[in-house]
Amino acid sequence: MKKISNKKKLIKQFLLMDCGALVFGIVFFLITNMIGEKTTILGAAIATIIFWVFDFVLRGFLGKFKEC
Repeated sequence: MKKISNKKKLIKQFLLMDCGALVFGIVFFLITNMIGEKTTILGAAIATIIFWVFDFVLRGFLGKFKEC
């Protein structure tokens, strides 16, 4: 079985976190526009950045970003 290096694991974690933030931004934009709030793409991008920062801080405190 192929062993993945620690650096690649860390990069994979960041890419998964980025994909999650991107999905959050798209869903946030669609749902807020469906319920009648006029949300711009810039507003959704700002919400996505805030979500990414909170996610990064939370994962840092939970110890998800470790180098073994």
